[in-house]
Amino acid sequence: MPKRVQLKRTKGWKKPPECVVVARPTVFGNPWSLKDATASGLFTPEGAAEICVNEFRAWLTRDQSLPICRESEILVRLKSRRDELLKHLPELKGRDLACWCPEGSPCHADVLLEMANRE
Repeated sequence: MPKRVQLKRTKGWKKPPECVVVARPTVFGNPWSLKDATASGLFTPEGAAEICVNEFRAWLTRDQSLPICRESEILVRLKSRRDELLKHLPELKGRDLACWCPEGSPCHADVLLEMANRE
């Protein structure tokens, strides 16, 4: 079963060869930032991580159609980014995924693992 791997900067650490990096700069990155969520002062770091992952899941799974009068530039960019991610999602099937989130904490990679490996 594919799993999540934590990226590390430790000397000598290497990403497993078949593992796909899904960190923020990649097409698979989570647009909801833990830094932004905690900076708001509304969430603890733990709560913010869960909120960011829940928003990521909702973003990928909910209906994205919006009335034309409500489409702002940011919504159009988010929809385009979502479409691109979903187009590449099959590439993750059966692969381990790597992100910077600490093991045991909420991570968008878990959402990607679940979605990519659905039967």
